[in-house]
Amino acid sequence: MSGIGDTAAVIKTTILTVANVGVVFDYQPYPAAEWDKFIATFTSTIGGVPRLRAFTVQYLGERRVPRTIGGTSGAIQTREIDWLVRAHWGLDDPTTDLAFRDKLEEVCDAIDRERGLNGVAGATDHDPVDVSLPERGAPILLGDIVCHYAEITFTSYHEQSLNLS
Repeated sequence: MSGIGDTAAVIKTTILTVANVGVVFDYQPYPAAEWDKFIATFTSTIGGVPRLRAFTVQYLGERRVPRTIGGTSGAIQTREIDWLVRAHWGLDDPTTDLAFRDKLEEVCDAIDRERGLNGVAGATDHDPVDVSLPERGAPILLGDIVCHYAEITFTSYHEQSLNLS
């Protein structure tokens, strides 16, 4: 796996430390248009009830910043990698907004605590997360299901050695 893939996997694992988050992907899935496959992709059973709860991790790009030059044999650069975590939460009843906000906060706290991302791919730190609710927090549709939706963004920093030949 690449440094990007390894980092996405750590972000996924970190989200999964939060109870009852549902399914978590370290990529952005695009399930087939068949309804049963869609349901199988984005739902999990929580408290004995099938719920649409899904978090996805997506790489948004990066900047590579040279840090030091070590003669002619090598160099070090920092990779500043931008991440987007999407949160989808089925609108199960009128009070699910409260549960969604609480779960979103738990997920953000978990990501913020994992500052070094286990050192994967030379990770040293990441910015605190930013949370936005597009459409001013209005519900969105995922398939035919009304959902709460939020976007969590942050930048991770990775030191990378280069061999210059």
